[in-house]
Amino acid sequence: MPHLVLLGDSIFDNSQYTSGGPDVVSQVRN
Repeated sequence: MPHLVLLGDSIFDNSQYTSGGPDVVSQVRN
């Protein structure tokens, strides 16, 4: 069973770090 572990304070609102790519919230919603 695969697991996804997200750590950090900006794991969901990381649009400023993705250099124009989709942020985590956008990827999860799609």
